[in-house]
Amino acid sequence: MLILGLLLLLAAGALTAGMLLGNTGSVAIDVYGYEVTVFSMGELFALGVATGVIAGLSLALVLSGMRRASRKRRERRADLKTKRSRELELQEENARLARELDQQRRDAPAGSAPPQAPGGPDRTQPISGAGGFGSPPPAGMPGGGAGFERPGSPPSQAPASSTDVSQEGRRPLS
Repeated sequence: MLILGLLLLLAAGALTAGMLLGNTGSVAIDVYGYEVTVFSMGELFALGVATGVIAGLSLALVLSGMRRASRKRRERRADLKTKRSRELELQEENARLARELDQQRRDAPAGSAPPQAPGGPDRTQPISGAGGFGSPPPAGMPGGGAGFERPGSPPSQAPASSTDVSQEGRRPLS
């Protein structure tokens, strides 16, 4: 196919060259109501070839755009199908986990704490310790460390003097 295409291209080039060089007579043409008589037969043929090439390139661009749009639509449909199947799987898993949790709650003795979700924290207990509400911020955070005081608690020890410099070269706040 490649060799046949190249042979046809060479034959078209030779025919075009023969038409351009062999036809020297003047031709009168009419373009949108204007008469043009400055073209020879060869030049008119060259204009026809150029018009054909432009039309062919335009058609190739339109077809490639249509192929690209079709491919994009196909990919979007496949992605949507995958998303919907994943969503269905997640809904089924959610329903299964809800049934398991209901079963665990029914099986639990009365007055006991509700079972904890698999892999999740127990949200029935108050937050305590570092980072919880009412806890002092860590020492590296603003307001943290030795100067933090809770309302109603005894004040922490103040620095010996306001001119003492800490290890980082900063003065402590008083």
